[in-house]
Amino acid sequence: MLDHLKKLSRDQRMLLLRFVCGFAWVDGEVQDEERRFVRRIVGKLDLSPDEVKDVEAWMLMPPDDPVRASEIPAEHARLFLETARALVFIDGTVTPDEQASFDELRKSLIG
Repeated sequence: MLDHLKKLSRDQRMLLLRFVCGFAWVDGEVQDEERRFVRRIVGKLDLSPDEVKDVEAWMLMPPDDPVRASEIPAEHARLFLETARALVFIDGTVTPDEQASFDELRKSLIG
């Protein structure tokens, strides 16, 4: 997955991180495991200090402007979906809201 992440443009990387952070809020809170997962991604990318601050803020409060499936570049749909899947399963518990949101995302991205 890391190789694919590095192929994203800077804007696409931030879109992915905003998307993942927003997805982490589906169940109403961001678990510690989810924070570690996002921080591992951030640590592998070449982000500016301001971009890192944005990501940290999204883990404290959901992003003001959640990413819609239509904003996700078609060529990266599977990467976004797989990243969301990893996030959903990272804490070992999948809530009904998380499952429903993931299923809806999958349908909208890959049918």
